[in-house]
Amino acid sequence: MTAVAPIKIWSGCDPQLEQALAALCIAWGPYSAQSRGYPIFKLLRELIDPAWSALCHRHPALSQDILVLAWMRFRLKMMIRTRQREESGLTGTSPLSSIAHKLGFDALDQFVHEVARAVLTKYSGREFDQLQPSLDTLREMAIRCRGKKPRQRALGKFGKVDLLDDMKTCRACERQTELAAHVATVGDACPAGEARRLSSTYCSIHSPEKSGSTMARANYKRARRSQQTFETELNRLERQYWGRPATAREGSTAPSVDEFFRQLSIRKGLAVDDGEAGNTHTDLELLLRREARKLVDQRMSDRKKEMVVLLSAGMSQPQVAEKLGLKSRQAVSKALQSIPADYRFDAPFVSEASAIA
Repeated sequence: MTAVAPIKIWSGCDPQLEQALAALCIAWGPYSAQSRGYPIFKLLRELIDPAWSALCHRHPALSQDILVLAWMRFRLKMMIRTRQREESGLTGTSPLSSIAHKLGFDALDQFVHEVARAVLTKYSGREFDQLQPSLDTLREMAIRCRGKKPRQRALGKFGKVDLLDDMKTCRACERQTELAAHVATVGDACPAGEARRLSSTYCSIHSPEKSGSTMARANYKRARRSQQTFETELNRLERQYWGRPATAREGSTAPSVDEFFRQLSIRKGLAVDDGEAGNTHTDLELLLRREARKLVDQRMSDRKKEMVVLLSAGMSQPQVAEKLGLKSRQAVSKALQSIPADYRFDAPFVSEASAIA
């Protein structure tokens, strides 16, 4: 099972909320959204809901009017994206655990984002600065809880396959796992021997169980070696996706790397837009995973990302070399030769559709 990164608590977060999140991180070992015996919504109800309620009572900027306004904006955007009207029985003053349970953690993240927008609109200045770390921390919690996987994964009895969410997508890319692809083809009636033979973790490209296939084994080993890098890039893309396109979301130690992901999100349409419609959560998740896999396969290191951003800002290659502490301009030139055109932000952008035409 892939470990989920701990929840990042932003500096300036409300002390009571910070204490509740610390308790959540300690207790959430077996809990997940998919687990029946250990639903993570129970932890949210016991730990996070009281802290959120207390935060709303202490800050006038989180009044009932603000929460209702944020909820109306959130519901409107959800209706535009899904093109259907769903009555959940929730309101802006509903507990966060109820929103996550009925609508999902993506919905919780977007609702908190709308709360921040509503507060910024009416209470710009000191009041917003006090609340922003707490709201950003809640969004981090939603992202981490969404990625939390159950400890045990099991197949149904008598060969009937009951796929959990983490058994459907390859751990190393955006493709379906071998088991999910097989079930999608033949249905849920899968012989027990067949189910044991197919991988529920990797796709047919990255699966290690390919006897006699040297290429498949090499792909598996390469994916295992780069797994941590893949998860890091995916996490950065997710953070930038749910952030404002005009602002780089902090996700690394170098501001230039954060700026790279901001520009990448804008160029490839990987940022939430107020007018966005028609994309489902599954499509968006696969899109981000595909881009993260491409970054890893193309060996786009953080140093290369910094080079591209500095060049796009108008710096020359000698200036970039001096800025990054490299010995000569030739080091920059050599690195640029290995960067795909998609990531050369210093060059004119050519979309894939234009290139094909």
